[in-house]
Amino acid sequence: MSSDLIPRPRDGMRTIEGRDPLSPRLPIKVKRAIDRESAWGLANAARAQAVGFVAEARVEAAEMVTERAMLGVHRLHQVREALGASDPIEADELSGLVRDFTLVSRAELRNLARGW
Repeated sequence: MSSDLIPRPRDGMRTIEGRDPLSPRLPIKVKRAIDRESAWGLANAARAQAVGFVAEARVEAAEMVTERAMLGVHRLHQVREALGASDPIEADELSGLVRDFTLVSRAELRNLARGW
């Protein structure tokens, strides 16, 4: 081991694992404390990673629902244009249906996050 104040990681691991014959042995309580802190850090890292996966899945789900709603509105506009060209009264009723669908889609998108 060098004369540094803080040992290099490799030297420090040798000391903790007890492989360095010149280093003093660590008491069992210290080893357990080190193991406990290491386990706590690993558990928290796993939790943070899981939260990241969940957040990403939720964003992708909202993106997919939004895209499907946009495609539905577009398709309804096309149907309205095709059917409403011959009858202006029917075109107005179909426009109302498209507006209703848009409102329902917006409400569902806004309520999507509440379920999480």
